[in-house]
Amino acid sequence: MDLDRRGALSRPQHFHQAGDAAGVRIRNDLLFACPGGRTAAAARLAVGVVLATIIGLAADSWFYQEFNWSFWNYLHLNTLSILRIRPLPNVVEIFPWWYYFAWSAKYASWPIGAAILAALAWSTIKRPRSFIVWCIWPYLFLLMVIPHKELRFLFPLVDLVPLLLVLAWQDLQVIARPSWRPVLRGSVMLILTVNCLALAVVATSPAGAGRTTLAKHIEENYPGRSVRINYLADETNIWDIRIPPFYLSGTATDSVITDPCPLLSVHGTGVDLLVAGPGLKHCGKAGTPEWQLKMTTLPWWKEQALRWYEWENAKPVGILCEARMPTTTSFLDRTVDGR
Repeated sequence: MDLDRRGALSRPQHFHQAGDAAGVRIRNDLLFACPGGRTAAAARLAVGVVLATIIGLAADSWFYQEFNWSFWNYLHLNTLSILRIRPLPNVVEIFPWWYYFAWSAKYASWPIGAAILAALAWSTIKRPRSFIVWCIWPYLFLLMVIPHKELRFLFPLVDLVPLLLVLAWQDLQVIARPSWRPVLRGSVMLILTVNCLALAVVATSPAGAGRTTLAKHIEENYPGRSVRINYLADETNIWDIRIPPFYLSGTATDSVITDPCPLLSVHGTGVDLLVAGPGLKHCGKAGTPEWQLKMTTLPWWKEQALRWYEWENAKPVGILCEARMPTTTSFLDRTVDGR
C-alpha cells in the first residue's frame, strides 16, 4: 500500500532478469552463459542494476513532481522499524518472516504453489551456485527481514518461476524411475488444469471481484439520472463491495448504511440503489417498495472458484438492488446467483 505521496512504502524497484536459451534441452549453465567469463557477467549485471536504478529514480521523480526514489523510501522506513528507531504506522500490515512462502503456496493456487516451492528447494540444494538461485534468494531474503510484507513485492520474481520449474523438471526426468512417470505426468496435468481454470476465471471476471461490472450496469441503465448508491456495510468491510468512484458518472453519489429498510419509506427524486453482500433481509411491507435484485457481481461458479483460491480471505459476491414496487416475483423468491 502507498501511505504517502512520495511512495514511502510503495513497491521496491523491480529488477527484471531474463535469459535466452537455445537447443532441445535447456541447461542452467547454457541459459545463463555469458561470453567473457564471470567478470564480464558481473559487469553486465552491475550496468543493468545502475540503469534500472536511474530509470526508477527518473520515473518516481517525474510522477511525484519532486526528487523522489520509492525504493530508498521503502528501505529507509522499514530499516528504522527493524532497528526500533521509528515504528511503522498502525495501518501497515506486519507479518512473520516466513509469510512469503505461505503466500506463494496459497496465491499461486496450492498445486502450482507447492511445485514452485519444491522447485526452489531442489535448485537451492542441487544447484547452490546457479545464477537463477542467486537471483531469487538475495531479493527474497531482503523481503523476509522487512516487517511490512505485501504479495505484490514478489512480482519481480514471477518471470523466473517458469525457468525454475523447467530446470527442476529436467532434473526429475533424468533421475525419475519408470514407476514415477505416471505420478509426474499426473502432477503436470493437475497443474495445467488448475492453471487453465484460473486463467479462465481471471480473464472473464471484472476487476474487484466483479464490482466494476456494477458500475457498467448503472451507467447503461440509468444514463444521466441522479443515482444514490447505498452500501450495506460498515467501515471495516465497505472496501469489499464499494465501487471505485472513478468508475461512476458525476450524477452518482454514495453512502454507507447499516439498515436498508428505512430507505424504502423515503420518497424523493432519482434512483435509489443498494449494494450488499449475500443474505440481504426482506423488508416486506404491503404496498411499499422493496429491494428488487438487478444483478450480481459474479456468477456462482466464479464465486466458488475464487473461494477455493482465496480460502478464508475470499471477498463476498455483491448484489445490486433497486427500490421498486413489488412485482409478481418477490425478492425472496429469487436467489442472488440466479440458480
